Amino acid sequence: MAVTRKKINDTNVKNLTDGTLRDTDLKGFVCKVRRQHKLFYYEYRSPITKQDRKLPLGRYGEVTPTQAREAAKKAAGLRSNNLDPIVERDKKIVEIKRATVTLDDFLDNHLANLVENDNAQSVAKTVRRYFKKYLGQTIEGALNYVNVMKWRNAYKGERSGANRTISDVRTAIRAALKGGFTTDRSALDVPRFKVDRNKQVKYLKRDQIKLLLEGIDDYIKHDNSTKANHLRVIVNLAIDTGLRQSEILNFKVSDIDFDKLVIRADAGSRQQNTDMNTTGTKSGHSRYIPITKHTADYLREWIKSRGCTTLVFPNRKGKRADRKLITRPWEKVLNRLDLYKKINFHGLRHTFGTIAAESNTDLVAIQEMMGHASLETTSMYLHTDMERKREVIEKMQSGIRG
Repeated sequence: MAVTRKKINDTNVKNLTDGTLRDTDLKGFVCKVRRQHKLFYYEYRSPITKQDRKLPLGRYGEVTPTQAREAAKKAAGLRSNNLDPIVERDKKIVEIKRATVTLDDFLDNHLANLVENDNAQSVAKTVRRYFKKYLGQTIEGALNYVNVMKWRNAYKGERSGANRTISDVRTAIRAALKGGFTTDRSALDVPRFKVDRNKQVKYLKRDQIKLLLEGIDDYIKHDNSTKANHLRVIVNLAIDTGLRQSEILNFKVSDIDFDKLVIRADAGSRQQNTDMNTTGTKSGHSRYIPITKHTADYLREWIKSRGCTTLVFPNRKGKRADRKLITRPWEKVLNRLDLYKKINFHGLRHTFGTIAAESNTDLVAIQEMMGHASLETTSMYLHTDMERKREVIEKMQSGIRG
């Protein structure tokens, strides 16, 4: 391409039709024709990398030759002080991001572009939930060591749940570091809780299942609580299939194949609620679970009696219900039965896994039905309680002593 050496001014730029125009007054200041556009640059050799670089100064028509010249002079001044103009420009961009982008804005508009996998939505939801009061602050003001450690020290739930939150916070911070929205890495040092992997799984024994179902019937009957009619169906479904609470709330009529006696926990099941937008399965993969005729019958009866067309357990508006649909009547029943501290709703999923394991079901089959990523997770259902151990010892001793 042709190179012309003239002073870069409005007249000479207008007359430029091809190639490069190099300014005769300021070394490195050029105007180039690229795809019918005339672009201004400052060309220089980096004092850091010793490589040739060019700093974009703008497009003719959007900036004038005079404005481009002033920007080139500033860049030349930086270069004369052994500074790299592009590096200094990027530093300013980072400073602006750090000073102006709030945590709320970052989660809404930037996180998804910086997270390599597809869990940006769940990370944003977690951060919003636990760090809501910091949403209007910058990333460094919100997700710093002090704030994350305060949250950790005040957390009252299960340690494994806290660790999942800490992992999500770390993901958000690494994304912010990658995008130049923060330089503070301190919160990455907030430690996870130590979790006892040998902790006994809480589940219901068969007599407790019977007690629970009778308690639900008693609650519905004596309290005339028609609002809790759904609880018996939901509890039966959780015990019979191992579905998670969120999967039950996302459960659709189309997820049931009554002919083949199979249900689907669908990864793509998304229902908009007033305060949440939730994905179906935890793993992000659909799975298929066989059901018995008994399970199919009570599901069919429930769907028919309620006129369900989309969701099996919708709210009054026909949309995805809040967790309170389950937790409120569930807690009242547990308090009546003195089971409140012995089991939570997720324990019904553990009950399904334990009963399946006790029935000598293949571990891989249990893994597939429960949607576990690894057999190590499924293996926790191979536990044995103290009563079963005692039965084994008694049989051994009776065999020895006759």
